[in-house]
Amino acid sequence: RHLHAGNTSPFGSAPANMDELASPFSFPVVFTTTRYGASREIMRLFAGEFQGARLTNNRAADQEPVLDPTFQRVAFSSDRQGSLDIYIMGLSGSETPTRLTTDPHNDYQPAWAPGGGKIAFVSDRDGNPEIFVIDSDGSNLVQVTDTEPGTGNFHPSWAPDGKRIAFTQVPWDGSLPPPVFRQTPLAGGDILVVDPESKTVTTLVDDPADDDQPAWGANGKILFTSNRAGNADIFAVQEDGSGISRLTDHPAVDVEPVWTPNGFVLFASDREHGAFEIFLMNASGGNLQRLTATLGINAQPNGGRQ
Repeated sequence: RHLHAGNTSPFGSAPANMDELASPFSFPVVFTTTRYGASREIMRLFAGEFQGARLTNNRAADQEPVLDPTFQRVAFSSDRQGSLDIYIMGLSGSETPTRLTTDPHNDYQPAWAPGGGKIAFVSDRDGNPEIFVIDSDGSNLVQVTDTEPGTGNFHPSWAPDGKRIAFTQVPWDGSLPPPVFRQTPLAGGDILVVDPESKTVTTLVDDPADDDQPAWGANGKILFTSNRAGNADIFAVQEDGSGISRLTDHPAVDVEPVWTPNGFVLFASDREHGAFEIFLMNASGGNLQRLTATLGINAQPNGGRQ
């Protein structure tokens, strides 16, 4: 099940009868799934759908999908050519994806800029995992972070004004990209912000706990995952670093939070039956709804906000 008929949904009013549940709403949700076997595929879900639509069908790992601000394109990472690269495809999944990066090193964790003209992503092409920005047509590649060896930068997320990028910085031992489905924040993680023009970096959240996966909202709040309360839960912080609040409080794992365009929060959790599913809640952590219920792992949700 996804949404019950007659319930009020953050996606709009729920239909009065089940025959109307499949009708699309104002924006879709994309996510990564293993429901088709060992490979990772990308799905699209509209409110009321029971299964959603499969957008990729590839033996490689297709993962980390993010919707552009117009809800017409999906950027994602895939190792279908060997190393991880950034690809773009239409929301229908009917066209062959366009390969945006072609470097032999790993490029992953894409994030659309608010205007849709640029994509931030992580690459280890200079030795460390760093944040890069590229135009959505593959031109004008710029490296925006440049940290010392032994440090890695991950999970970029744009500010609503397009002038800042939040990201996670962690000690890095030279290993491959982090596991796709993680049950804990990156060890030693702090949340930082970089100006992609001046490349000035400031610290937003610096705590002995592990803080990871920032997601900047139009309301000025930044979601993130942290184990500061004992296990992985979802928190929010003001963009000046003040007012940290806890949104989930559950013994299970809550990770990968992202804002929806209308101010709700998507995240992945194994709280119901031990496998990850996609959940939705309001900005204070209430009105929890599960959106997926299938075999396999369903994670890395995105509804159009990075």
